[in-house]
Amino acid sequence: MIKKIMHSTLTSVKHKKWLLFKTLLPHVILLVLLDFMTKAYLPLVLNKEATSAELFYAVSSILLTFIVSVSIAVKTHRVLLLNEDGLHGLEFSRFKYRELSFLFTSILLGLITGGIIFIFTFIFAVFKMVIIGSVIGVVLALVIVSRLTIVLPSIAVDKKMSFKEAWNLTKEFKWMSFYVIILFPTLFCFIVTLVYGYIINYLSLFLGINLDVFYVFLNLLLSIFVISALSVMYSHIHSKMAMEKTEGQ
Repeated sequence: MIKKIMHSTLTSVKHKKWLLFKTLLPHVILLVLLDFMTKAYLPLVLNKEATSAELFYAVSSILLTFIVSVSIAVKTHRVLLLNEDGLHGLEFSRFKYRELSFLFTSILLGLITGGIIFIFTFIFAVFKMVIIGSVIGVVLALVIVSRLTIVLPSIAVDKKMSFKEAWNLTKEFKWMSFYVIILFPTLFCFIVTLVYGYIINYLSLFLGINLDVFYVFLNLLLSIFVISALSVMYSHIHSKMAMEKTEGQ
């Protein structure tokens, strides 16, 4: 089953690559521009050499990058999970309640992750075992969050789901969720980043120019892969639950 989900993760992106390209192109252009802004003004801020205007530009570029990334995640989920007929061009240029809900839920998931890690680190620090506590906290947090993150594709396709509902839906898919949403994407992203980074660094030295802007495209491709894995997992769980419900009737 895991092998099937992994295969679907790649094929779903392949089958809808042109729709993804059309949908995400404006966002990619914006991300590239924001990347230039961030690299131009952030070093000045870090070196305490920035004027108030430069500080504003640096902070704005970082915040906008985060907002655009959220918009990309929502729209990617919608492209992968909805039929093309259900997608309207105008919706891709708006940041609506759906995106805000996705944003706040993502932040909440981050706080849950950080909170679990902090609690275990603090507890084990009493016994002078900070590293052990941190490792246990990270593993436990990832296991828990891997079961809760299916609320994100649900929000993206306008179907309300609470953390409690997500927890109940994934009770039969605990380790599958961890593998599909956390472990496999992490290993995949690590390997691709390593190879891609080597190639970019080699080309930069060979051509004598800075090619760091290509990391924007790398981050986008990796994000699409992770989102695809989450979308496929969400779709698989819902399909299985619907099938069991039908058989029960």
